[in-house]
Amino acid sequence: MDPLLLALARARHPDAARYVEAVIGEEGWTSALALQGPIDAVVSATALHYLPEGILRSTYAELRTLLRPGGILINADHLSQGGAGFAEIAEFVGVRRVERRHAFDHKDWETWWSAIKNEPELTGLRAERRKPGLVHADCAVTLGRYIELLAEAGFGHATPVWQVGNSYVLVAIRQ
Repeated sequence: MDPLLLALARARHPDAARYVEAVIGEEGWTSALALQGPIDAVVSATALHYLPEGILRSTYAELRTLLRPGGILINADHLSQGGAGFAEIAEFVGVRRVERRHAFDHKDWETWWSAIKNEPELTGLRAERRKPGLVHADCAVTLGRYIELLAEAGFGHATPVWQVGNSYVLVAIRQ
């Protein structure tokens, strides 16, 4: 949904993927993908945590219809914790791991966004991404609720297979 990030991806890696203009959760978005189904897997990385619960529920149901029985949904994302204090602990653990591994010695996400403010060729794309509805704030759907929504959508089993702080890889299997 981010026009600036999509433009950068297209410029840097024009042949690495088939780029499709579609907004997850909008009417007909899966048709825009033009998939030859059923498919074996759906992979999402840091995209679904922006969706409100209602859209997330319908998105999971639509994704299930694209998958063959036994197909998997893999979602790598930032998911909130349920319960008092757990969100803060998970965030602290994640930050400390990043610090120990020196993962942001060059640029972290916030520093990167600050740096591009000074790039005149990105002015139009920065303005485009500020349009209402394009970039959402983080949603407060918890990990537990994600798993419940997957079950409601017809995924027989869903569980995190990896976690650091509030970052997860969640795998769900279609019944």
